[in-house]
Amino acid sequence: MLHDLLLALSGCPGDVFVQDKDTYRVLKGLPLLHPCEAELLNRLAHLGWLYHGLHAFCSSTLSPRLPTPSSSSHQEHTNDGAYVRAMAHGMGQQLEAYRRALLDLERKALDDPGMPLAKVTHHLHEYFLLFPELMAAVEEIRKAKAHGCKLLHVLLRRAQSGVPDVARAFRSIAANCHVVMLRQISDWMLHGVLMDAANEFFIRKSSSEDAAWTVIASASEHALQSWDDYVLEPSMLPAHVRLSTASKVLFVGKAVKIFQACGAREISGDLEATFLPVLTELTQQPLVDEQTVAAFVSDVRDRTALRLWELFTDGSHMFAVFQSIKDFFLLGNGLFFETFLQLSGALLDMPPSNAVAHDLQAVFAQAVSQLQSGGESEDDFRFRIDCDAPGLPEAEAPPLEAMSASSVIGLSVAVQFPLQLLFDRETLAKYNTLFRFLLSAKRAQRGLHLAWFHQMGEKQPTQRQRMRLSAIWKLRSQLAFVVDNLLFYLHVDVIEARFKALMQKLSECRDFESVRMLHGEFLSSLLTQTFRLLPQIRQSVDELFDTCRGFAALLARHATPQDVSPHELANLQTRFDKQAMFLFQVLLSVRSRHVTQLLLRVDFNRYFTLQGIDARRMRRSSSAPIEGERSAPTEQ
Repeated sequence: MLHDLLLALSGCPGDVFVQDKDTYRVLKGLPLLHPCEAELLNRLAHLGWLYHGLHAFCSSTLSPRLPTPSSSSHQEHTNDGAYVRAMAHGMGQQLEAYRRALLDLERKALDDPGMPLAKVTHHLHEYFLLFPELMAAVEEIRKAKAHGCKLLHVLLRRAQSGVPDVARAFRSIAANCHVVMLRQISDWMLHGVLMDAANEFFIRKSSSEDAAWTVIASASEHALQSWDDYVLEPSMLPAHVRLSTASKVLFVGKAVKIFQACGAREISGDLEATFLPVLTELTQQPLVDEQTVAAFVSDVRDRTALRLWELFTDGSHMFAVFQSIKDFFLLGNGLFFETFLQLSGALLDMPPSNAVAHDLQAVFAQAVSQLQSGGESEDDFRFRIDCDAPGLPEAEAPPLEAMSASSVIGLSVAVQFPLQLLFDRETLAKYNTLFRFLLSAKRAQRGLHLAWFHQMGEKQPTQRQRMRLSAIWKLRSQLAFVVDNLLFYLHVDVIEARFKALMQKLSECRDFESVRMLHGEFLSSLLTQTFRLLPQIRQSVDELFDTCRGFAALLARHATPQDVSPHELANLQTRFDKQAMFLFQVLLSVRSRHVTQLLLRVDFNRYFTLQGIDARRMRRSSSAPIEGERSAPTEQ
């Protein structure tokens, strides 16, 4: 009986112990077997059933298998990954200790054929609690199809058991999986290599087909993958690794790839020489806690960020690039765009087409050649007109024939590597949104100033002509007042102030990630303070610019201002009054410091405030009933 029991405990049922559904049981009807003994034997036999299931899991996981056509699927990776093999190896160590205990029992049974069952139960007591927990973990992983780093979450949660033997076993198994994760972290952070064929790591290569930028290295003629090609997979994060720590791991690996692409392999070599011994020591510890891993990752990240900052500031002329971005995308070079608008003529009002784009490109190049300062090399910053530039919302885009080139015009810029990391496709789309808005404002202002210039060039009008022209020049002065103050606010209160603050912070910064964050905040503040993110104000300002261009076009259609139809002029005046008052009322409803600055400039003499008060009084007086028109009471 004892030898049959030992065989059943080894996962091999026979004539005495048979398989019954999902367990092993002693054969019913055996003579001279007390029910209490049968119950005890069934309990021991169930331990053999659990061992058989765990051993089958470990064997199937660790045994080599030929690849199948579907082996790249997520379901196949669940059983073939490095983490589940490490888990099976750790469980195998627990099963090996169990097998040694069975061998010890067999020796004792040979020495004492009458060994009681209580002694067998006592000898295997720890496995009565351990094996059910191990089998439950295997079933949980199978049911949830957990793989990769998510296995660590399952194992560490079960390692918090109040039973010392169970907690110790799960910590040992989790340590095996933790070594796999640390090696993946090591390969990524120190070598820029993502060894993850089974998609188990919390960093993965993005499946997006639209890369942010691509650089061809002139020395080796190979393509550097996009900074945004690698992203975090939060669902794969184990519970003991924080998202902030994972983000630092991601940053370091991408920075190492940049070092390698730049030919600065000595930097990545220095990181490896400094931190590889530390990481090797961590992998040899039983189970590294969260604080130790987070501290190590932070140290590597700080060193890497500093070296990446040095790479940027040494060879990429970052501050000069930012200045050029401001000069072109944010119309900081007013003389250049005055020349461009003068040369472009009516091209910007034409429907967008390849021919218009080609002509605008030629005009842009001509303006650049006329105002070439000679300070920077022409190859450093290449700007070009692109009538298909990103940034126009598709949902808001009108039909092509109803659009003008100015509504889709944009700039593309080629900057030195590695500054493409700061000026990716999404960032340039935001800059082009600002560029189109500022160019529209510049065109509206220029049209009004040209109208004034033509007026000054005419002969001195007579008294009668001056009275007829007073309405025209009054409207022009009102339009110019609002547009000039709006442009002054945009360029001085917003762009120049934000840019100066950005340059100050960048000069004090020694961290590349901080540079990206500061640049993102700079762009966001520009979009907010130029009202591009407020639909009501954005639409009102755009309509006001359309009215200014309509006024300039009205004067251009007539040989002299005296030929302007009073009806057309009155329509423009009414439209401007409504637009200006609506814009003023909307701005009053916005509680923001930058809006207060604009209101202070536009309404410095309380003209719009008094106009609004008068308009409300007129509405109240027109809606009040006239005393003589009250209806008489009805007689009963």
